Amino acid sequence: MLFVLSPDSYTHQLYGRLDSAMFFMQGHAWMRGMIPYVDFSDSKGPLLLAFYALGAWLSPTTYHGVFWLSVVVYTFIFLFIYLTARILLRDNSGTRSMAACILTMGGVFTPIVHVETRAEDLGCLFIAASLWAMLRLTDSHRHDPLLTADDEIGGCPQGPSVSNTISFLVLGFSLGATLLIKYTFTAMVLLLWLVTYVAVIREHRSPWWKPLILTAIAFGTIVVPFILLFIAEGNLGAFIQSYFVDTLSTVRNVAHGHVPPSPLWETRQRIGGQIAMFVLLAVATVPYIRRHSLYSLLPSLLALSFWLLASLNYVHIHYMQICTPLLIFGAAILVRRRPRWLLTGTLTLLFVAGNAGYQYHHYQNYVGQHCAERTVFEAYSSVINRHRGCSIMFWHCLGNSLGITAEAMPAGRYWFWQAGATPLMELSQDKAVFNREADFVVVPTTPRRLKALEERGYRRIHPELSVNIALYQRMP
Repeated sequence: MLFVLSPDSYTHQLYGRLDSAMFFMQGHAWMRGMIPYVDFSDSKGPLLLAFYALGAWLSPTTYHGVFWLSVVVYTFIFLFIYLTARILLRDNSGTRSMAACILTMGGVFTPIVHVETRAEDLGCLFIAASLWAMLRLTDSHRHDPLLTADDEIGGCPQGPSVSNTISFLVLGFSLGATLLIKYTFTAMVLLLWLVTYVAVIREHRSPWWKPLILTAIAFGTIVVPFILLFIAEGNLGAFIQSYFVDTLSTVRNVAHGHVPPSPLWETRQRIGGQIAMFVLLAVATVPYIRRHSLYSLLPSLLALSFWLLASLNYVHIHYMQICTPLLIFGAAILVRRRPRWLLTGTLTLLFVAGNAGYQYHHYQNYVGQHCAERTVFEAYSSVINRHRGCSIMFWHCLGNSLGITAEAMPAGRYWFWQAGATPLMELSQDKAVFNREADFVVVPTTPRRLKALEERGYRRIHPELSVNIALYQRMP
C-alpha cells in the first residue's frame, strides 16, 4: 500500500511537498551539526525532526530513507490495530481481525490527507499502541452486546490475569513520544491513560502508585535523553520557547495568515475533514452504546473526545488523520460474524485505486507526470544543485522541496514562513533577507518583495518562467 500511496515512495517524484520538505531539510541540518530551535525553528517536536534526520541520513537527497522508515512505522500501526481487533472480536484464529485491520488501514490512508508524511502519520503509531494498551485492561468487549455467545476469547489475555506492566509502559512511552511530536496528541493519549488507570484502580488490580511509577519510567525513557541532549547543546530554553510558547502564539494568530482562506476553501476543509471524520467515527462507534453498561459507551466517548481535540484551532484536513485508528470499532462491527474477505478485498482495492487516482490527478507528483510547476521546479533545482550545501530562505512562503537535492541548509532561525507567523517572526525573516544571509531566496511574485531583493543584490533565476514563486540568488 505504501509503495503505491506514499509520497516518499519510489513511485513519486521529489516535487509537490510543503510541510515534509521543511521537516526533511531541518532533519538534515540537525544531522549536519546545526542546532534545532536555535539555528532553525519549527512548531513541531524534536522526535519528528529526528525521524526525518534518520531518513536524510539513509538518503540525503531523496525521500527514500523516509519511505523505509514509514514502512516500519506503519507495520507497527498495522500490528497494534490487528491486536486491538482481536480483543474486540474475541478472535482466536485472527482471520476476522485481519479483515478488520485491513479495513481500518484504508481509513488511515485517507486520500485527501495522505499526500505528505507529517506528524499525524507518526502520531497514529502511538495512538494505535495506546488504544490497544487501554482495551487489553478495560475489557470493554466483555460487555459488548454486538458479540454472540459463540464468540471465542481471542489470543490476548483477559480480565484480572492481564499484567498491568506492559499496558502502562506502552501508555507512558506514548505520552512521552507524542509530547515530542505534537503535544495536542498527548492530550489524546492522556485520555486513554486515564480510562485505563481508573479501570485498574476501580477493579483493584493494582495499588494506586504502581501504574504511576510505570508510566513515569516509560515517559522518562524517551523524554529525558532529549532533555539531556538539549542541555548539552545549550538549546533547552530555545526549545521550550519555540515549541511551546511560539507555537501557541502562531495558533492564536493563524486567522491573520498571509493569504486569508476563501469561503469555498474553508467549506471544503470543514466538510472534508471535521464533518466527514465526525460522521465516520459516529457510524463506527454508536452501535456500541447500550444502557446497561458504562463500558459500552467508551468507544463513542473516545471518538467524540478525539474529534473535539483534533478540531481545536482547525485549519487543515490532515489534522483529523490522528483520529483514524478509532475506526477499528466500526471495522470490527462489519466483520464480527465472518471475515467477509470479498467485501474487505473489494473495498481495499477500490480504496488503493481511488487514493492513487486522487493523488495522481490533484497533486501530480507521480513518476512520469508533467506540469508547468514541475518544469519550473526542475529548472530552479538545476541552478541550486550547482551550489552544494548552500543556505536557503523561503521568504513568506514554502518551497516544494527546492534545495533538497543540493543538501541546502536553513538560512536563519525563521527560514520559512509558518502559518500564523507573528510580527517578530516576519521581522526576523526580513532582517535575514536584508542582511543577505541566504545564498538563495524563494519568494512569492509580489512586486514589493521582488524589488526589495533586487535592491539587496539578488538576481532572479529564470525570470522568463512565470509561476507563483520566484528564485533569487545572492550575487557579489
